[in-house]
Amino acid sequence: MKGIECVGAILGGAILGGAVALLFAPKSGERTRADIKNFFDDEVEKYRAKCRCITDRFKGEMDELKNSVAHEFEKK
Repeated sequence: MKGIECVGAILGGAILGGAVALLFAPKSGERTRADIKNFFDDEVEKYRAKCRCITDRFKGEMDELKNSVAHEFEKK
């Protein structure tokens, strides 16, 4: 029974906290959703830029490796 009471207390606290947050929110829900979307869009773009950088570096390393292997085969 203690586990159920604990889960109930946690859920009750979460619901109460959410209700209080909505009552005292300084922005409208529409504005808050837009802010959240903009935040995630910015974060996604940061990671895409990092992935492009890593991909470009990897392609450069692969080209160097290909050239090195081709050069070694030409020697033989």
